[in-house]
Amino acid sequence: MSKVKTKRVIPKEAQADINEITKMFDQMTGASNADLEIIVPKYVTVRNRLRDYCKVYKILIDFEELKQLFDEYENIDVSY
Repeated sequence: MSKVKTKRVIPKEAQADINEITKMFDQMTGASNADLEIIVPKYVTVRNRLRDYCKVYKILIDFEELKQLFDEYENIDVSY
């Protein structure tokens, strides 16, 4: 058997999509700079959710009945 070389032809419309996907992948892996219009809102959302989580966690830790039920939470310091 002999090997036959084939050339893959990519339509122009698909090439634009491939370039866009490659650009996004490079941004995710750090190979290129990320678009700040995309990154900053996501960072703000994550930061705000972490703040809310910390508030709820502090409320639960300060809850006396929880401390009585679970001894491991008795000496936790959540000051920040």
